[in-house]
Amino acid sequence: MNPQLNTASSSDYAQYCQPRLSEMLNIAGLDKHYFKGEGSRLWYHDDDGSEKEVIDFLGGYGSTLLGHNHPQLVTHAVAMLQGGMVHHGQLGMRRHAGELGRRLAEHMQATTGRPHMVLQANSGAEAVELALKLAEFGKRARIDRLQKRIDGDLYEAARASSEGLSMRAADLNILHDLLGEAASTLPLSEQFALLTEFNHKAASARPVLLGLERAFHGKTTGALQLTNNSSYRQPFERLGAPVHFLEPGKLDAVQDVIVSSRVHLYTVLESDGELVLQRQEFSNVSAFFVEPIQGEGGVHPLDIGYLQGLRACADAHDFPLVIDEIQTGMGRTGSLLYAEQLSIRGDICLLGKSLGGALAKISAILVDEEWYEPEFGLLHSSTFAEDDYSSSLACQVLDVIEQEGLLEQCASKGRKLTEALNGLQQTYPEVIREVRGAGLLLGLEFMPREQGSTTLRDIFMEGRLGYVIAGYLLNKHGIRVAPTLSSPATIRLEPAALITDEECQKLMAALTHVCEILRRQNAYEMSNYIIGNRHVPALDEMDDYRAMFPHATSTADADADEEINVQKKVAFLGHLSIISNLRHWDPSLANFSDAEASAWLRKLSPMVGPLVHKSEVIESITGERVLLEFITLYFDSEMIVEQVKAGKQHEIRDCVQRAVDYAVERGCEAIGFGGYSSVVTGNCKRVQLRQDVALTSGNSLTVAMGIQALLDTAAEQGIELEKSCFAAVGAAGNIASIYSELMASHVPRLLLIGTTASIRRMQQLAKNIYDEAFEDLLAKRETRAALSGVPRALATYACVDKLLALPAAARPVDIGAYLYQALQEETLNPPIRISENLDDLTEANLILSASTTPAALIYPQHIAEGPVVICDIAVPLDVDASVREQCSNVVVIQGGMVRLPLDSAYTIPGIPLEPGLAFACNAETIIMGFANLKSHYSYGKITKDQVQEISRLAKLHGLTLARPRLEASY
Repeated sequence: MNPQLNTASSSDYAQYCQPRLSEMLNIAGLDKHYFKGEGSRLWYHDDDGSEKEVIDFLGGYGSTLLGHNHPQLVTHAVAMLQGGMVHHGQLGMRRHAGELGRRLAEHMQATTGRPHMVLQANSGAEAVELALKLAEFGKRARIDRLQKRIDGDLYEAARASSEGLSMRAADLNILHDLLGEAASTLPLSEQFALLTEFNHKAASARPVLLGLERAFHGKTTGALQLTNNSSYRQPFERLGAPVHFLEPGKLDAVQDVIVSSRVHLYTVLESDGELVLQRQEFSNVSAFFVEPIQGEGGVHPLDIGYLQGLRACADAHDFPLVIDEIQTGMGRTGSLLYAEQLSIRGDICLLGKSLGGALAKISAILVDEEWYEPEFGLLHSSTFAEDDYSSSLACQVLDVIEQEGLLEQCASKGRKLTEALNGLQQTYPEVIREVRGAGLLLGLEFMPREQGSTTLRDIFMEGRLGYVIAGYLLNKHGIRVAPTLSSPATIRLEPAALITDEECQKLMAALTHVCEILRRQNAYEMSNYIIGNRHVPALDEMDDYRAMFPHATSTADADADEEINVQKKVAFLGHLSIISNLRHWDPSLANFSDAEASAWLRKLSPMVGPLVHKSEVIESITGERVLLEFITLYFDSEMIVEQVKAGKQHEIRDCVQRAVDYAVERGCEAIGFGGYSSVVTGNCKRVQLRQDVALTSGNSLTVAMGIQALLDTAAEQGIELEKSCFAAVGAAGNIASIYSELMASHVPRLLLIGTTASIRRMQQLAKNIYDEAFEDLLAKRETRAALSGVPRALATYACVDKLLALPAAARPVDIGAYLYQALQEETLNPPIRISENLDDLTEANLILSASTTPAALIYPQHIAEGPVVICDIAVPLDVDASVREQCSNVVVIQGGMVRLPLDSAYTIPGIPLEPGLAFACNAETIIMGFANLKSHYSYGKITKDQVQEISRLAKLHGLTLARPRLEASY
């Protein structure tokens, strides 16, 4: 087959049929088109066009008990098709459907001693729908018969009352309580008519359906209501009847629901010459649906005592017990129905999946005649059910099962496989929680490690571990399995009955590799297949990372402590700043090159997150305690830049929104945004909130610590501030403008550099700085305090002297605009100068660069001779690497790192920082918790006042500048 055609058909499926599912299959490495199947083997074409053979332990979710394309079934199917079999013989006698019905009914008669009827459908979910309808029809018929009898009794009572019979006083009181006092004035015959209406209304109450937690019965509208998995059911809950989901094994809960479902009707009978009111009742339970082995719920066999209790409840309260054997039936567990092994009788039993031998879509319900109403057959019909092709094939399936002794094969092979899996569990008790099931329906449940690979833990927490294991086994060992839908850490094994010992040995060898990978916490070996690595190292060659993961307090433990001892719970959203930090985030990924790590992260990103990476209590010097939850976003800065350039920033924004919703659900009262999470949300303004939660971009403390780091580094380099010039590249931007306003109190000259389009904004910034500087000059002139920076420089100009000499009332209304114009006229070199030319940077020895350009701007020719400090906060960086290489007089920093109080040992996931250090945006979130700030802080544009206030709060709670920031940050 041409691999290009294979790719085209797969892309058609992704584009026109299942885009979201296809994406997930692609991520997990399960996006294969199987073009051939035979026995327990499947074949697909790899990306290079080569054929890959796979041992199928998934078995069509239990449909291929007889294997793929069983030769006897294929021969029979071909003969039917070539023989001109009628497929659509509706409104006629369906001979093959009758034969199938007889054979199944005879089996049920032999095993239960009771006659049965057999109805057909096209799929398992349709069988559930059919059972729902039939159960309710049968229950309704019973209620109708009871009502008709009571209606007749009340008619006779009314006639008797007209002939003079009276009702006992006590019964009259009860009757009036039921009907209302107004009824007491009516003749008895009319009261009995009202009682008839009362009964009809009571009997019309909506039916009660009972199901079990972990249950799965299908995804059609009715069947979905019986499926316990809320992610499948909740979006469609309004469409169906309510279901009570009960915990398996708890018979008391079943009794309680049955009691609460009772409906009371009332009749009147003649007794000893008077009319007597009697209460009749029935359980309004329409049916109780159970799977004897809950397959999709994680392969959980139900306790036999519990099932016996359910049988007794059904008999006592007159409702049908529906046993769903769609996955367990047809011999998979060693008997045609698994319930036979337990000696449990169902009123309605469901068959499907392997009933059609994997060549026909057919299911059936086996109905005890006690619950079959003949009129039902006139109401229910189906275009495709009971067709000769499917029915005839199903009869052939029964023949094959008998001829090849498949019941015995399933039982014996299931025992051997179970024994091998239990041995594996005993070897790896820290990896495998439990082996469950019967026959050839087995579940292998894996469990997480509190201390170990971040990747493996997060994949588990996101419910993806089973899919990753399935992808690993398929791509590296040629073994096809799948997780169960409602227990995704449980791998299901449903091979064909003809599976061989050799094939089972290959499965066990592959599972041993899985267990060893999980034991050694080697996320690299588990997940590198998603970027095309097919190498399988020998077990003794596999790296062991267990010793590299220090034990940390689990989130659950931190939550328990937090309720009593912390001031507030806050969250911080972080992502990888650079891809090389992936190895710090999870040491077990160290064998990835940067290029491989980048490809891996891009592939995995849609599958995982957002998740709490760590929870840690941070304490203030004032005694306040905050629980900080670090929530991981599975992307790095480069990925975000690519998405923004491609016009797909909404995808990143959606991911951030999910993280915010997740933090809110966890009870966080303040949420900080790190790195690009604040950029893509417009400094938090594009985030939607469902309740009051304080947001912050962290920009205020970032500016405060950046300025402090700039000043400290200048001092270390011997730069005298009063002889310095501060330049801001991108000065019209919010952050650069705040830097400029604050630096104006430290240096006498400012150089504002921007584009032609930003000239007016930079001019307004200069006017604002002049206005504040003049106010400072006035205040310190009166108090004789020392002046510094631009205020001190202003005092040397004649136009300022003239302004100071004027009475306050005579001064211009807009001082800033006046000084901007006057200083321009007085000197060619005013304290604040505006430029569009980067060459003017040679005038500055303190530089902030915060442009929004995608490429570097600052090169060696832009640097002055003396010592120069550059604070580059642009993303990507504005300073070209050549500046560091060629200019020994330059120190480039990227802001300031914050030291947390009280010798905190806090570390940031994925960043190689010293313990106790945090990025300023992260630290601002912590301060919001300490100070119990309830409103957004660095939200949208920040102000100088916000920077000064957060600086005060940082000092109050013991957060200080640790050092200049030299590494890429959040």
